[in-house]
Amino acid sequence: MFAELVNAALNKNPVESPELALLNFKNFGNFPCAGQTLHEDMTHFRLDQSGYIAYQKLGKDRFVIGDPVIAGDRFEEILKAFLSRYPFSSFVQCSKKTALILKSLGCYLTPIGIETFLELPYRLEGAGRCDIRHLVNCSEKAGLKIRELKISQLRGDWLRSTFAGLTNGAIRFSGELKFLAVSNLNEQVAESRIFAGFDNNKLVGTSLFFPMYEDGKVFGYSEVVPKRNPAAPKGTRVGILLGAIRQFESERLKFVSLGLSPFYKVKESYDACSVSNCRESAKLFEMIYKYDNLSFNYKGLSFHKSRFRGIEKVVYFASKNKLPIAELLKIYRLTTGRWLPPVFRRNVKDVSIS
Repeated sequence: MFAELVNAALNKNPVESPELALLNFKNFGNFPCAGQTLHEDMTHFRLDQSGYIAYQKLGKDRFVIGDPVIAGDRFEEILKAFLSRYPFSSFVQCSKKTALILKSLGCYLTPIGIETFLELPYRLEGAGRCDIRHLVNCSEKAGLKIRELKISQLRGDWLRSTFAGLTNGAIRFSGELKFLAVSNLNEQVAESRIFAGFDNNKLVGTSLFFPMYEDGKVFGYSEVVPKRNPAAPKGTRVGILLGAIRQFESERLKFVSLGLSPFYKVKESYDACSVSNCRESAKLFEMIYKYDNLSFNYKGLSFHKSRFRGIEKVVYFASKNKLPIAELLKIYRLTTGRWLPPVFRRNVKDVSIS
């Protein structure tokens, strides 16, 4: 603690109070990636104790995730102060409201993907959701049992090692994710929930959910990097998610977020709205989605989420550069711990990650 105080004094930044950050989060953490703003790697920029902007630094650049965790009528005030101090920052996965303010402050804006929301209660009826019904039926016929686990149950060595052995169909390498995603079960926030699937009493899949708060109350949850055993029964991922949804429905919650589909529908989103003002970035993001299958299964992830026929919401990327190649490489580094994607010898044309 003494070292933290010394470093804070040298950097002229106050030591962040976890209790204060949690209080702000419970009042204003109403977007899917709000839980990531509480990670220990994040730095909080504040005007006062009423809220913050969460960012990570790499080199001289700063990268903000999501929206400011503060009252909506103070977004412009805190964003203006932040850019005044750190003018070459980049903003990832921000809402239209934040994007419009950043545009007025001289940033270039581009859609960076789609966030998918499921309104509760979630119905399986309709031709558009036949794939989801099929996968749920497959998991039920295989005898998959869904249970919610308590945080205290994650302390055992066997359970931790079993979770570590599970994989995510969208990730092209082994290792933990940070910044834009979470894959470490030790990085929960207040009122996180963990649901798991068991096949003959063997743990074969899990999903961690972060809460979304408004005025101190949880109104929904955001699914965080689900994992499963490659040999798990067909439909395991969907079965676990639906089991969690049914529990949330019983608690009368409003939404479940499936999180971000990176670089998905960038062209359609750019053409359909007047918020964006950077065609160069849009073309770059389109190329990544179309051709980059080594670093991440972008197409598989977006295909999986689109089958739920949820509410699709555009989120944005903002920076002072029209062609943010260096910024994207640094975001990849912050998220994966790597500068470049691994080179695979195996075929990676798989699409479905259900």
